[in-house]
Amino acid sequence: MRKNKDFDSVFKTGKRINGRLADLRLAANNQKESRFGFVASNSFFKPAPLRNRIKRQLREIVRQRLTEIKKGFDVVIIAKPAIRAQDFNSIAEEVEKLLKTASLI
Repeated sequence: MRKNKDFDSVFKTGKRINGRLADLRLAANNQKESRFGFVASNSFFKPAPLRNRIKRQLREIVRQRLTEIKKGFDVVIIAKPAIRAQDFNSIAEEVEKLLKTASLI
């Protein structure tokens, strides 16, 4: 997902699942594929390289599980400040837990 209206739609109508390192929002999109968006807020992650690294890690975790994820959803993963102190495997476990809780895998 890239457009603000897509993100706004998920935030307004989507279901929210809270995690320790990230939150997940999802809404049905009536399309053949699931679309993903990643948020690392400027207020929590000041330097741009840190925000970009976190979003790259989240994107890679989702990419690795894309074949397992159910189709037809818009999903936004929102990084929390606690994510910065975690390694890739810990973040991957958290995202997988969120996806299972949301019944997406």
